[in-house]
Amino acid sequence: MRFVLLAVLVLLAALVACAPSEADIAAAVEATVAAAPTATAEPTAIPTVEPTVEATATAEPEPTAEPTIEVALPTLGEIIAAAADTIPPPLLADFVRDAPTHIREDVLGGLDEPADYVMQELYSPERDGTWGAAIIYLYDDGDAARRAYGATARQLDGMGYDLGVSNPNGVGERATMEDLDGRIYLAFARCNGFVFIWTTDARPFDVLAYATRIDELLAPTACG
Repeated sequence: MRFVLLAVLVLLAALVACAPSEADIAAAVEATVAAAPTATAEPTAIPTVEPTVEATATAEPEPTAEPTIEVALPTLGEIIAAAADTIPPPLLADFVRDAPTHIREDVLGGLDEPADYVMQELYSPERDGTWGAAIIYLYDDGDAARRAYGATARQLDGMGYDLGVSNPNGVGERATMEDLDGRIYLAFARCNGFVFIWTTDARPFDVLAYATRIDELLAPTACG
């Protein structure tokens, strides 16, 4: 029995002698910690802030005002002068009489109503004198122009034989043309305008062409 106790004591003493000290344990722990791989911290993801785009209202372009172009209408003098290139041969332009306001004279029993007028006298080289004229009257309204035409047409009716163009196509809104012993008379109305032409030594076709040209030039002014 003593032998057994002695053996146990010897064993305990051996164990105690072999046990590490607290300093050894601490040193071992530190060495273990130092040898362990260092954990790499995962980078913290920084959220990307998308810039806020505010819709910018697009300004509507302001409409460009169309420029107002005023076209000056030709005067009666300019009209009669522009028609001179169609004066019926063999007659030539002699001179133009123009007045701002005129009380229509009794050409053929016409009406005495105020009107602007211009007269182109026609010259005959063969007779060495005035053998025709074209007169343009411009009234304040179409009724006055039609009254002037009607009075003149009534005077022309029956004075000579009808040329077959009592209402010449394309001349005015209403027109009449007569021949009296070789003298041709043509009258027509267009809106506020009334035109009276008489010629000698000219063909009816040429007189009609002259009247048509005056009508084309007069229309913008008389109907504007």
